[in-house]
Amino acid sequence: RYDAFGKVLSATDVDNSGWVNHNIHGFSSKPSFGNQGLLYYGYRWYSPSLGRWINRDPIEESGGMNLYGFVGNDGVNIADYLGLASVQITTTCEASFDKKNPTADEINQFLSSLPACCKIKTFEVNGHGTSTSIEISMNSHIETHAIHNADNTITVDDIQWDSESGSFIEDVKDYVDSDTVIRFDGCHTGCEGPIFGDDNNLATETSKKLPAKVSGFKGVGLGNAARIPFTEIGDNNPTASIGDRRYYVNGRW
Repeated sequence: RYDAFGKVLSATDVDNSGWVNHNIHGFSSKPSFGNQGLLYYGYRWYSPSLGRWINRDPIEESGGMNLYGFVGNDGVNIADYLGLASVQITTTCEASFDKKNPTADEINQFLSSLPACCKIKTFEVNGHGTSTSIEISMNSHIETHAIHNADNTITVDDIQWDSESGSFIEDVKDYVDSDTVIRFDGCHTGCEGPIFGDDNNLATETSKKLPAKVSGFKGVGLGNAARIPFTEIGDNNPTASIGDRRYYVNGRW
């Protein structure tokens, strides 16, 4: 039996087998280690006795002002099953979108509600990433769609929500201009992958197809890895300067 933050209140060994003293998997199905009963969630350690994370949020203030809060201090009613997935959109007409684990349809419904003159100021995705995709919810991604050519080269012909939800480029292009900033804050979204080179990752391929300033992470996107600098403004400039990966420690690079 647990309290609202996962602290064990009582445990009954119903068959006298002793399992209750050895089972490390309990609250939220996560393994518990040590005398402090810390739970390991992959990215961070959680303390049920404190009711908060003991590590700072890896996406920093993008996940909210409380860097140690556990699902908005409401673990009974709220689940954040992807941990890092969220989308924030700001616009020139002051309308905004901020949702954990949204679907492509929810984002498109927001965009379709905007007035014709309204443009996206910032489109920021925080989620699990690869060199070719970033996760926005359990069933939705923004990902590259590639064509394998007869000469064994690969051409990225589109950026899609996923294989079933249509084109990300087509859905956002009418709301994007040269002042729009798109950030893919997920691991490796701006680095060389096993299929594509440095110039064919999610960030640079998106910059080729939209007039926005696009950035991604070259390395592990945990808030402190170096992001690819913005592409040059205008004319769908396909070039992006990819800096070396850096680490941020004790207030400095």
